[in-house]
Amino acid sequence: THAVALAAPNQVLMRMNLGVPVEEEKQTTGQFLEFWLREAVRGKKAPKTVAFYEQLVATHITPSIGHITLGKLSPQHIQAFLNEKAKEPRTIKRVYKDGRVEKTEGPPLSASTIGHLRATLRAALTLAWKWGRIRENPASRVTVPRAERKDPVYLTPEEVVALATASKDHYLGNLFVFAVNTGLRLAEATGLTRRDVDPEFTSVAVSSKLQRVDGQLTLRELKTRSSRRRLPLTKDAATAIRDQRANQMLWSSNEGPGFNALDLCFTTPAGNPLDPKTVDSNLKAFASNAGIEKKIGFHKLRHTTGTHLVATGAPLNVVKEILGHSQIAITANLYAHAVPAAHRSAFDAL
Repeated sequence: THAVALAAPNQVLMRMNLGVPVEEEKQTTGQFLEFWLREAVRGKKAPKTVAFYEQLVATHITPSIGHITLGKLSPQHIQAFLNEKAKEPRTIKRVYKDGRVEKTEGPPLSASTIGHLRATLRAALTLAWKWGRIRENPASRVTVPRAERKDPVYLTPEEVVALATASKDHYLGNLFVFAVNTGLRLAEATGLTRRDVDPEFTSVAVSSKLQRVDGQLTLRELKTRSSRRRLPLTKDAATAIRDQRANQMLWSSNEGPGFNALDLCFTTPAGNPLDPKTVDSNLKAFASNAGIEKKIGFHKLRHTTGTHLVATGAPLNVVKEILGHSQIAITANLYAHAVPAAHRSAFDAL
């Protein structure tokens, strides 16, 4: 129309004044996301974070809304995309060692994954807004389903003893005892080095994590100040470290030079870093052998530590420091179930 023809050059001039190339006007959302991954994510974020963003973009976002022109992407598009992902069954692909590929239908994406999808879009589109590519961030106007609060899973003291007994003769047994006595994350516990332990075995400095980068398990610094911390060791934790060190001395005599190149506290008998999947699968097996019917993963050992710390009356800010949470609200939400026991403990002390 005549009005559109008159407005068009003004829009071009406005884009030129903002420094936005005019020819990029037809750039699709998928093209911009690839540019964002290349220029703002890869090489600037931790490898695990990069891989997570790439997987969400390639698997979910680009196939669904990547064809939409960036400037025309609206909150309605994003809301419909998130709603669909929350309803449609997802395809689970399993590749066997012999090359067979099996596809099965699984449940829709969880509420937390839907939240990650929105967060990824919001991060990318915030950059598009800062560069003047879009007038506002449409991802900031959408809602996501609220994650269902699940019943907390943690081990009782009796179950901790049963697990320790079932795994005491295995090379991972000391790791499980150490974990439940410190509350370390899996990457923190497997990334603990011998130099992080003080000579008297009274405390450890948590400063690095074991992470897979380009297929290799390697040490990386913890990225937040709250994650970097020093923890006192309980008697059982100190014993686990000492026993593991004695085991490593025996193993190294059989393996020779090159044993435990990363100087880790916990390794395989060959001196190699511990693979997270191997640790978790062994933990599940030992829990089953110990008669523990709960669904247990390594993170539940950390949750066990936090639960019993709160239940015995430890202040939430102290538990926050021990577990390395960034905000006390995280600690309060995770361990609200243990607060009544903490109140009882406080009044018993009174």
